[in-house]
Amino acid sequence: MPPLDPATLRREQMRAAIDGYLPVAALTAATSLLIYGFFSDAPGTNRFAANLWLAWQAGLCLSWVLLSLRYRRDFSPIEAVWERRIELPLTVLSGLGWGLSWPVFMDPGNLASVILLNVITSAAFFVYAVSTPLHGLITNVGLLACGLPVIAYAFVVDTPLFRWIGVGAVILVLGALLFARVVHRIYLGAVEQAHENRRLVAELKQEQARVERANRDKQQFFSAASHDLRQPIQALKLFQGVLAAELTGPRQRALLHKMGEAIDGLSRLLTPLTDIARLDSGRLRPEPRWIGLDDLLRRIEQRYGELAAEQDIALRRAVTARQAFVDPRHLERVLSNLVVNAIAHMGRPGAILLGVRRGDGRRDGGAGQPAGRRRLRIEVLDNGQGIPAEHQARVFDELYQVGNPERNRARGVGLGLAIVRRLCALMSCRITLESSAGRGCRFTLHLEQPAADKAPAAEPPVSVPAARQLPTIAGIEVLILEDDGQLADALHLQLAAWGFRPRTAYDTASARAALEGFAPRLVLADLELRGGETAPAVIKALERHLGRRLPALLITGRVEGDPPALPGVPPVLHKPIAPGRLRAGLLALLPKLDLDQ
Repeated sequence: MPPLDPATLRREQMRAAIDGYLPVAALTAATSLLIYGFFSDAPGTNRFAANLWLAWQAGLCLSWVLLSLRYRRDFSPIEAVWERRIELPLTVLSGLGWGLSWPVFMDPGNLASVILLNVITSAAFFVYAVSTPLHGLITNVGLLACGLPVIAYAFVVDTPLFRWIGVGAVILVLGALLFARVVHRIYLGAVEQAHENRRLVAELKQEQARVERANRDKQQFFSAASHDLRQPIQALKLFQGVLAAELTGPRQRALLHKMGEAIDGLSRLLTPLTDIARLDSGRLRPEPRWIGLDDLLRRIEQRYGELAAEQDIALRRAVTARQAFVDPRHLERVLSNLVVNAIAHMGRPGAILLGVRRGDGRRDGGAGQPAGRRRLRIEVLDNGQGIPAEHQARVFDELYQVGNPERNRARGVGLGLAIVRRLCALMSCRITLESSAGRGCRFTLHLEQPAADKAPAAEPPVSVPAARQLPTIAGIEVLILEDDGQLADALHLQLAAWGFRPRTAYDTASARAALEGFAPRLVLADLELRGGETAPAVIKALERHLGRRLPALLITGRVEGDPPALPGVPPVLHKPIAPGRLRAGLLALLPKLDLDQ
């Protein structure tokens, strides 16, 4: 621990001394009045000397009070002169005041006066030893100024008792000096430790601020990189879709298929990076509600059962009647990532089991079990090759993979468990891993449930109205709002290939100009347009201009969080969007068209 620099030590000395001025003044005033009241009328006491001594003490008390009131909050004006011109003279005067109380008030023949003055002087020695622990010089001066008059008076009085009192005073002063040195070292060490702690806290705050800035920079980088990469990938997907209808030769179609695989691989890498950026942005909020866990586990079993079977892996669930208060989207994403991770890294034929346990560890076997527990555990177990102990602490880190040094994309990119960790933190649930090499893995989600663990009764299924006859695509005019020229061209070609009549624009002014000789029935729009405009604002302006509503589909490449789900806001798809999904989104708008207009 580094020692305090002289300037810092001086400030600490002044702070400790000035903070003690008021208590010292109060103690001095009370003790002085006690001595004066007890001895002033005693036989043999010089009244003039007693009054002068009391005035001396009163002047010291007044000085301490005034100094405390004036400089307690800011002592910088007297910092340069405090030691030599203020503290040292006051300490000498104070010590002499207590020491001179002996020749002024002592009556050698009165045992009461001997005892009282001895007690008061001993207390004064103790006070000087501890009242200025940071300033050894001031402490020593105070002790000597107080002790020397007492010692001198004791040896002047020619009696055996006072000679012994003098010897005792010498011993007491020396002991107080030694004790003051010990207190000084202890207090100085405590102050140095406090300063070191403050320094470390300041450095920690600076480091924390640096890490937070780095995280913000990383999030901004992910956001910008994801958005900028999504645009050309989206254009490539659309150009691929247009080419698929143009190329007929087997070799051409084979090459197009290979190109599509490369584009899909890039999309698969971009999607988890985007998910991580969205989760790190802090804008996503869980939306918990009561759900039946068996329905969720059944969906995962059906969705990934065929993929598992291709690897000779049996995926099954343990039927449960339990319900949980949780965000179903995030929980399903977590369990899906865990199942896909287990399938990809089993390394041999085997089985994956999804199950629910209560907090006491007993497996939930279905209906009839008590439902009063406040904790649930959802487990994903497999009997694959397992994860060695030295890797388990890092499997939730980004881009970390066990046994894939060649970075084979067919085995994933190492982001699935990183997303799981972030989603669990978002849902305020804990995830644990138990595994050993050759004996499989057990991932466990620990869910804290409300005190009332019973979900409301299931709602009856909602009847689905009969499907309406959809109008045909051919000839339907679609306005494309996209400020990226390459992507706008790709959207134009793809929509035209499907039979729409598209026209493109990039802001309100160009959209109004595009309305000449063109009556759009649908709008396909990027969420953010040129000049800071947004698609909903441009669409509302067009609706006011046309005097009718325009069904719209929004697409976006931003990742900071989903656009707000507000009434009247069109549905939003996140880039890159497969052509089939884009076409399905446009087809979903067709029932809203009024074909009579």
